Amino acid sequence: MSPLTRAALLIAALGLLASCEPKLDDVRTWENLQEGPRKIAALIPDVDKSLQLRVGAAMVLIDIEEVFPLADALKATPQGDRQIIVQALLPDLLAMLAGKDAAAGAKAKDTLYYVGGYLPAGEREKAGRAVIEWATSDFSGRFAAGRTTLAQVLPEMGTGSVPALVRLLAEGEAIPEVAKILSSFESQAVHDEASTALVGLISRLGDKAPPEAWSHVDRFVSPKLTPFLLEQLADPRTPAERKDRYFDHVASCGGPAAAPGLAKLVADHDMRWIATQALLSLDDVGGLKRALAALPDEDKAYESPDLYDEVRFLCTKTVAKLKGSKAAVQAALIAALNPKRPLATVTAAYCLLGHGASEALPALKPLAKSKRALHGWKGKAALGNVVTEAIAAIVKRGE
Repeated sequence: MSPLTRAALLIAALGLLASCEPKLDDVRTWENLQEGPRKIAALIPDVDKSLQLRVGAAMVLIDIEEVFPLADALKATPQGDRQIIVQALLPDLLAMLAGKDAAAGAKAKDTLYYVGGYLPAGEREKAGRAVIEWATSDFSGRFAAGRTTLAQVLPEMGTGSVPALVRLLAEGEAIPEVAKILSSFESQAVHDEASTALVGLISRLGDKAPPEAWSHVDRFVSPKLTPFLLEQLADPRTPAERKDRYFDHVASCGGPAAAPGLAKLVADHDMRWIATQALLSLDDVGGLKRALAALPDEDKAYESPDLYDEVRFLCTKTVAKLKGSKAAVQAALIAALNPKRPLATVTAAYCLLGHGASEALPALKPLAKSKRALHGWKGKAALGNVVTEAIAAIVKRGE
């Protein structure tokens, strides 16, 4: 066979192969087949097929909401072609997001969530802005549209969604969902902005504020929340369940007002021990010193039969977990021993019973003879009895 004949046959074979490539109109009919999405997806990584067909096949998968086969097909596509194909899809996706068809926008949003990472940086940012605009223009209506929720998608688009989401929070729209997204950002600035918006909503509406506003405050960790939390803790109208959550959160948020504010609450016999625990959680040994100093000299209104149990819990569970040195803890407890301050003294003495050493004995022994009655301490015990127990425990340990 002559070279010319062989060349003619090769050209004919290539033409035959080209003519075997399916037409895009034919590909669209495959969507109704049981294996249609898989068959369509198989065209995308096939380098022997024209780029036009491969892009068209990808668009068909988007139209029929088969984004997962599309994503898998692009993973199997040569790296250089991935970017080319997704870039070719981008104009249509942006048009879908800008249009009035919410269902089409949801398809585009899902597609960019799963394959937008193949775009170059500039186009990826442009796509992200378009998704954010589409999502936040009707957040409640579009939150769960498509195969992904906005709680999944928006964090992947970066902090560009924050201004719009903060605005929605301030307006009270979809608080649980918006708060969840905003709190997922590991940015102090975002938490500060969101906290300000949520507190502003509550302050503006007062008792008419939606319950979700109150219950989602503690999603954010910000010193800007501290004054609001302390105000709620001091308000006798605040429900007990909310107070428990807010006490825990004051320690997390911190801020200049946290420790002084909690110390004021220690003086209130209804919140004394939970405020003390929050102080210790906030400032460790420093919090212990502040809490002991904040205990009132005498609280005639406080005759709780649970005084013993409350102090025992504080000493055995909370003080025992302080991170400061044993010497520092002991010094703080010794400094609180004062016969004129029986509540602080019995608290410090009982904690020394478990955490004291011989250095505490000189300060404890003068108090051993005190007959001062302690209401609620195993009935009505004398302060000197508690001190004597502490001295005996320290001597027994021999530390």
